[in-house]
Amino acid sequence: MRLLFAEDSALLREALTALLERLGHSIVATTRTAPELLAEYKRLADAGAPPDLVLTDVRMPPGNSDDGL
Repeated sequence: MRLLFAEDSALLREALTALLERLGHSIVATTRTAPELLAEYKRLADAGAPPDLVLTDVRMPPGNSDDGL
């Protein structure tokens, strides 16, 4: 499965990326902010290769409220 993963905590982002890859998933991109997530999804979709699933933190910069939604 091709995943786009968004998490503002670098340690958690790297740990979960490693775990998901070990389980056989392909991490196509990781981001740390909500605007980066939107831009990366658009880039992948425009290239004709959108991710199968987006995993995102709910509270993300810049607002740290519900930006991940």
